[in-house]
Amino acid sequence: MFTPSRARTTIERPTRDYANTSQLNARNFSAGVDLPPLPREPSHGDLKAPLGVLGTYSEEFFDPNTRRLVSAAKDFAEELSDYEPWSSSEVKTLAFWFSNIFAAYRRSCEHDLDHGSATRLDVRSRFSMQDPELSGLLLKMSRQRMRMQLPSSTSVDAGRSNVQATGLPTRSVRGNPKEAPKRQVPTEVGLATPRQGGKQLCLRFISARGCPSASADRCTHLFLGHFVPTTKLDPVVKAHVQDKLGGLRPDLQHL
Repeated sequence: MFTPSRARTTIERPTRDYANTSQLNARNFSAGVDLPPLPREPSHGDLKAPLGVLGTYSEEFFDPNTRRLVSAAKDFAEELSDYEPWSSSEVKTLAFWFSNIFAAYRRSCEHDLDHGSATRLDVRSRFSMQDPELSGLLLKMSRQRMRMQLPSSTSVDAGRSNVQATGLPTRSVRGNPKEAPKRQVPTEVGLATPRQGGKQLCLRFISARGCPSASADRCTHLFLGHFVPTTKLDPVVKAHVQDKLGGLRPDLQHL
C-alpha cells in the first residue's frame, strides 16, 4: 500500500511516464524496464495517456487519498480536452504544471509524516481552472501567442466566422480540412467562463453585441449555452466581454 513515506519514489512516475501508452509497458513497472522516449511534439493525448497508466498503477499500489489525487488529475486532463487545440509548447507547459502538483503532494506527504498533519489532502483541489499557478501559466502562453501572431497579422481571416467568441473552435473548417482551427480569445477566458448543464456560457449572449442565434435559450454552437450566471463573472471573462464584445447587456451589468 502507498504511504507518505513512499511518496518520494512513487509519485514521480507521472513525469517519467510521459509518453504514449502504446510505447509504455503497463504490465511491468520494475526499474529494469526502459522508459520510452518523450515525444518531440507532444499532443494533448500524450498528456492524458500517461495519467491513464498512472491511474491503473495507483489502483493497485496507492492508498485511497493518493488514488483520489490521481483520479482528479485524470478528470481535469479530460476537461482540458474541451479547449483543444493545444500546441506542443502549451502541452509541455501543462505537463510542467501537472508535475508541479504531484511534487507538491510529495512534499506534503513528507511534511505530514514528520508532523502528523494532513496537508496532503488539500493538494487535490489544485486540479481546477481557478488554480493561481495555472492561471499565470495560461496568461503567459496567451501573451506569447499574441506576440507570435503580431508580425504576420494581415487581413481578417475569411473563416473567422467559424470560431465563436468564447475562443473555442468548431470541429473543422469546411472546404479546407488542413487548416487548423484558431482560438480567438486567450485560453484563460474559456477556462474561467461559467458552465451549466454541461455547456459553457455563450459570451455573446450576455454581451451588448448579442448572439446571432434566433433562439433565446440555444446557441448556434451545441457546446455553448444561453443562461444567466448566478455568480459574478471572473474578472478575466468580464474584461474580455468589455473589450471585444461591447460590454455586458444593460440588464446584466450586475455581473
